[in-house]
Amino acid sequence: MCGTLPTDQSVANNYGKFYKAYTEYLLEHIIPTQDSTDIIQLAKGCPFTDGAVVYQARAFYNLVYDRATNFTDDCRLLTASTGTSVSNEKGFDAIVYPNPSDGKFFITSHGQGPISVKLTDLQGKVVLEQRLSGEQDETELNSGDLNNGVYLVQITNLSKNETVYRKLVIQK
Repeated sequence: MCGTLPTDQSVANNYGKFYKAYTEYLLEHIIPTQDSTDIIQLAKGCPFTDGAVVYQARAFYNLVYDRATNFTDDCRLLTASTGTSVSNEKGFDAIVYPNPSDGKFFITSHGQGPISVKLTDLQGKVVLEQRLSGEQDETELNSGDLNNGVYLVQITNLSKNETVYRKLVIQK
C-alpha cells in the first residue's frame, strides 16, 4: 500500500474499496473474500499515503471481526524514483521539529545537499512547496497561515534521489 505520495485517484480507489466492503456488510452482514482482503490491506496501510480511509478500515475490521487489533502505520522511507524501502542508517534522513508546531518548524537534513520540501494535508492537497539548498544543518520554515491539523512532510534529497516522510501536527 505504501508508496510515493498518493494521487487523488489512488486515495479515491481506497475509499471505493472501503465503501464497497462496508455496503456489502450492511446489506448482507458478510464480507466477500476479496473485500475482506482489501480491508485488511487498507488497515495495515499508511494513512499519509493511502488516505485517512486507513483509520476507517481499522475500525471496521475490529468491528466486523470483533477484535481490538492495534494497527501501526506502515509508513516506510522510500526512494523517490523506485518507491523501494531504504534503511534509516544508510540512506538520507531528516528531522522535523518541534512537533506539534505552532506553524513555525525546522527541518534538519544534516547538510546532505539540496532538498525539496512538500507539506501536504490529509486530503492530498499540497499546502507548501519549497526547494532548499540543504547546505545548513537546519532550515526554518513558516506555515503560520495553516489550520490546526495533521500534515505530511515529504523531504526529498535531490542529489541522492531519496525521500523521507514525516508527520507534522500544527497546533496553535
